[in-house]
This record gives sequence, structure tokens and C-alpha cells, in this order.
Amino acid sequence: MNMSSEHIQARLHLRAVIPTLVELVAIDETAQKICSDWNFNVCFSSCSGIKSSLGFQKGAVVASSAADSISGLKLLFLSDKQVNNLFLKSGLAIPIPVWGFRHLPTVTSFSKLTDRLEEILKAPVESLEKDSELLYCYVRLLIQKLIPCAVTELALHEAESQQILGLKKGMVQLVVNTPEPTEPIQSWIHIGTQTIHCGVGIAPQTADFVLIFRNLETALLSIRNEMDTLAAASGCEVNLQGNIPLGEAVSLIMERIGIYIS
Repeated sequence: MNMSSEHIQARLHLRAVIPTLVELVAIDETAQKICSDWNFNVCFSSCSGIKSSLGFQKGAVVASSAADSISGLKLLFLSDKQVNNLFLKSGLAIPIPVWGFRHLPTVTSFSKLTDRLEEILKAPVESLEKDSELLYCYVRLLIQKLIPCAVTELALHEAESQQILGLKKGMVQLVVNTPEPTEPIQSWIHIGTQTIHCGVGIAPQTADFVLIFRNLETALLSIRNEMDTLAAASGCEVNLQGNIPLGEAVSLIMERIGIYIS
């Protein structure tokens, strides 16, 4: 079943952008201050069936795609377009609260958290190049959360990405080397016969393809599509290991993320 671009875009907003807030709170002091005293769950759902939720407790946050708990606040979007309007800040975007009305006053400040995420993800290249901490946050947010989550959604639900992937399957590991003593930025995407999922850190099984960026600057160029990965590999800026066709397919799907979110 082919899904509309509007539906795919809504999936990426709720299932890739929203989970990235977990990583933001984990590494960004400004975000931590915004939600330091929050203690509630907020569930987002669209009438099309897309669901996502965040649970805040004492400055920590966890994400889930289930959104089935009756506790906390439930926000319902009447259409996928309404979901996208919220993230694009255009048109009608006010969801309907269907549960947990007492949490509404706290959730009104939720936009401060999403604004902080947008501030980092849309930072000018010049700012990223001058500020090493900002660059680290930017790359980590994308490599450890947004990109693997978005690739998973596209591979599962977008016809073009499924065509790119074909019958290829296996474990993909993404790595960005960082200055010591900071641990490398890592995530993985597992493409199975019937399921596709992703996670943070070292892959739970031996990776079939590994993509290693030499440093944060190289990762930045790749994320911004300002670098030919194969050319960079020959120049040792990028290290490609294992099943190259699988890696190329995932790289092509990564490039499609910008069609829906930017």
C-alpha cells in the first residue's frame, strides 16, 4: 500500500523528531533546565494511526511508539496535515486534548523544548564550525536518533525507500569518532526479513556494514550532503566496511530524509 507524502512526513515528525528530544535532554543543559521539574507523560496520536509518546520525570525523558497508557496527557491530531503544521509552524496545528487535562498548563511550555531542538538542528554551518560543543550536539542528535529513526520509518513505509532497499538485509553500524576522552557517537539499524528497527550505541550483533566518520567535521559534511562518501572513503575521511551494496542503499534512504524534514 502506497502512503501519501503527507502521511510519511507525519510519521517522521512523530516517530523520528519526537524521539530525538530524548537525546537532546540527555546532552543539552538548556533542554535539561526547561524540563527539570516536569513529571508527566504526553502522548501524541494522529487519526491516521501514528502514535508517539514522551515520559518526563525529574529531568529525564523516555520515548515510546505505543502511546497506549491512559496516564498523563493525550493529544489527538485530526489529520496528518495537522501534525505537520505543528512542526512546520504553519496553518491549523492545535491538537485536541482527550485525556489528562490537568497537565495542559505544563505542556504549554513544551514548545520551548522543541524550539531548542530546532535551534540546534537548524544552526548555520558557520556556527557549527566555530563552536565544537554545538557541533557535537548537532551530530549526536542526528546520528544517534533522528537519522536511524527516520531511516527505519522510511524503509518500513515509503515505497521509494523500499524499492531502494530491495531484498537487502543486515545490521548497519554508524560511527563518528570524537576527540578523547569523549566516547564515539554510535547507532545501528537492523534490517530484517520482516522487521526493521534501530538503537543507540554498539550494534547487538556483528554488523554487516559499518560506516565510520573520521571526525565530527566529516560527519557534518555528510549530513549536509556536501561530501561524496565514496570519494571521502578513498581519502580516508570515511571508512566503509562490509556489505557495500547494503551501505549504499541505507545511504540513499538517508538522503531522502530531507524531502520530508529539514
